[in-house]
Amino acid sequence: MSRTINIGVVSRSSYNYMAIAMAESLSKCIRAKRVMRKFILRGVLSGACRFFSSGNEVFKKKIPSNPLASINNYIFAADSLQMTSRIVFSQKMFNEKFAAFEAFLNSLNNPRKLENKEMELAKELTMFFVVLGGGTLQRYEKFMKGDYY
Repeated sequence: MSRTINIGVVSRSSYNYMAIAMAESLSKCIRAKRVMRKFILRGVLSGACRFFSSGNEVFKKKIPSNPLASINNYIFAADSLQMTSRIVFSQKMFNEKFAAFEAFLNSLNNPRKLENKEMELAKELTMFFVVLGGGTLQRYEKFMKGDYY
């Protein structure tokens, strides 16, 4: 008897809370032009880092630790990133942006003033998380103004 895994086990809705909470945290950092510990929920950041780490396993040359979750995360990330961009990403461009997002997230444990390049990356990542969480451009604009609800 074979055992199959339902592809819906890991769905986009599983990430709604993490995505919206990260968008809120990043928008606070952007408005303050600084990364501050009080803006970032540690558990949410940990979940976001795991999301990116898992998705990142897909384009490395080893078998992912959880192939289904890794592939789903990669697909969710690709869809969300494409919806936030005016250009069509090549595989290489997507992998580079994905790696930049992951590196930035991993750096959020270090309080600091955000440089211009980091501000732009934080804005892109905020939009990415709004879309991943099921949001729209209008919701992103509200986040950037501090209106979360």
